[in-house]
Amino acid sequence: MSWVLLNRAFRVLFLGSIATLALILSLPISPNAQQAPDPTVLACGDATHPPDLIPEVRAGAAMAAVFALSSQYAGLTSVPFILNRIKRGESVERIVAEIQQAINTVEKIAQGPNKECRSIASYLLPSLYVSKIEFQAAININSALPIPHENTDAFLKELVHVIHSVFESATSESTLESFSGRLSSFNLINLFAFIASSSGPLLDDRIFFQFLIPFKDKSAWEHVLCGGTETFSVLGYDFKFDGSFSLVNNDEQGNPYLVWAADGWLFSFLISLDEEGPLPDFLDIALHGCSTEFRTVAALLYIEVNIERFGESNENGLQTLAIEGGSHELRFQAAVLLAKDYAKDRTLSDIDLQGLALNGVTTEKRYAAGQALGLRWVDQVYEGKLKLSTNLTFLGADGKTLVHGTLYQFAAIHTKYHSELAQAVIAPLGVLYQFRQSL
Repeated sequence: MSWVLLNRAFRVLFLGSIATLALILSLPISPNAQQAPDPTVLACGDATHPPDLIPEVRAGAAMAAVFALSSQYAGLTSVPFILNRIKRGESVERIVAEIQQAINTVEKIAQGPNKECRSIASYLLPSLYVSKIEFQAAININSALPIPHENTDAFLKELVHVIHSVFESATSESTLESFSGRLSSFNLINLFAFIASSSGPLLDDRIFFQFLIPFKDKSAWEHVLCGGTETFSVLGYDFKFDGSFSLVNNDEQGNPYLVWAADGWLFSFLISLDEEGPLPDFLDIALHGCSTEFRTVAALLYIEVNIERFGESNENGLQTLAIEGGSHELRFQAAVLLAKDYAKDRTLSDIDLQGLALNGVTTEKRYAAGQALGLRWVDQVYEGKLKLSTNLTFLGADGKTLVHGTLYQFAAIHTKYHSELAQAVIAPLGVLYQFRQSL
């Protein structure tokens, strides 16, 4: 069992189904960036411009917006950077006010007019929340930063108090109706994990266990994932998870309590790896788990644990799983890996991949082919061969005739009836909008 692989499994789960986001965020900024439409405006619109009409174009713009805003807010989410500002004489109160202003901006995006727009907030809010929570707690105990050793316990208690206050606000009925994007982003388990990993300059490593040990009970998370209710107590504060709650119009991540519970179940597994006992039957859960969130995390772990069997070196195994896997969640997790194999397979031309994306025997195999095509197009962007104005040759709406057009025209042709193929434009458009290339 590899801790590294399982830790990567958690990170994949947290990032969600847009598997190419990590790729976009890891790519360098073009030194020759030109003026172009603001990607946030393309995804969300503004007072004078509506959002783009094509969902895949909005998704690509949303990726670029995440990168741009992450860079803009980097100075508010890096603890060492903030500590340097404090050393230069800036007040913690001023920094917290700046963080709150950024949160206010992103929470407006969380109420945006479409799911692609709202997804921007889902990736930005957690790190902003963590920064505010950590530094607000320091203000509340009137402590210098880094936290003196004698104030560690008070700081831990205040951290949980601040988190609990936000949690109670985020899970009130009125907030659920108006801040669905914020609630989806306020993933309690991830916040505790982020705090545990980011607070090194403030606290010692025991913060990790102080925060996460109360969430160790796998059976409790399974109860939530199957529609039950559980309450977890952290340093005297109770956090209630209601798996039966349904949120209307939250079309990005489903029931947020179940999303949280899936992360909690995965954490409970990871932090108990050293204990004796059999592994859960990941395949059985991936096939028969009581909710899509439960099946998703189990499918992810099933493939990670069997990485040699289903890894990149075994394309046939992944293809079989993407076609014959007994649940959508199992087929989809296989398809995510299969896309990487397809992208590297030079016996498949770009037109071949388009044909697979149109005619693959399962939705998941079509998805894998579309994503592979997108990854190839990203490579072409970096080779200078593909720009927003470049004319490509691709299969038309009938799936047979070759036509010519730009990435945007490709998306316009296929968005309505061939979504797996249309999604190929998301990653390359994300890079191009990140570069701020002109049309």
